[in-house]
Amino acid sequence: MKTWVVRLLTLWAFNVIVLLVIALVMGQVVAVGWSAPWAALLLTVATVWLRPVIRKSFQKRAAGSVHRRTKVGEKVLQLGIVLLVALIVWVAVVLLSGVNTTGWISWWVFPPIILAIAWAIWDAIAARVEAKGQELYVKALGGPADR
Repeated sequence: MKTWVVRLLTLWAFNVIVLLVIALVMGQVVAVGWSAPWAALLLTVATVWLRPVIRKSFQKRAAGSVHRRTKVGEKVLQLGIVLLVALIVWVAVVLLSGVNTTGWISWWVFPPIILAIAWAIWDAIAARVEAKGQELYVKALGGPADR
């Protein structure tokens, strides 16, 4: 139980930072403001539960023609799937939270790219962040710090 709590809390904190970075980079077209905690919660839920389902669905559809693609073609397709999933997740977050966007291309193209990059960063650092979060969780509950 506490592993999931730590995993979700650390991912939520990371997603708050990601949303604030998107707002900073895309300041003219994306406004996050005080909606960041709620939008990060939606983004966390979408990342943990929705993203794998959508990705698996797209990969299953693409698997039928894998023998007709080159290695480069396969890499391009996988990148396209990641970006399409990021777009779907981004649209869901925008529609269900208080994140405000203006400009068609700016909010449909660039934030999903930033989101896909953030997912790659999270995949690279998740174990270390979760370990530190676990340590803080145990300390907060008054247990031994070396668990």
